[in-house]
Amino acid sequence: PTTVMHALLAKQMHEAIVMDLLLDLIERIDTLEFPPGAETALSMRLENVVTFQTRANLKSHVASINVLNGFINAVDALRGRRLLEEEADKLIEEATKIISILS
Repeated sequence: PTTVMHALLAKQMHEAIVMDLLLDLIERIDTLEFPPGAETALSMRLENVVTFQTRANLKSHVASINVLNGFINAVDALRGRRLLEEEADKLIEEATKIISILS
């Protein structure tokens, strides 16, 4: 029973960490200045990941990773033009951290 309880607690902690990181990333996006539509597009990707994470199954983890990779690509496309290099690096670093937790 203890092993099962530890596994459940570890899973809950894992999910809480991912959710906290996602919400922090959404907040960071809200503080940056983007061209019209870019902020919404990035935020919507992350909101989709939040939705997937509430399902908490293997398919939702795979979907979350795919969406986060799309988020990274979108941020990279804005790098240097609409987004400072440092800002892009930080957003990508945070998204990569979430991916590594989900993997």
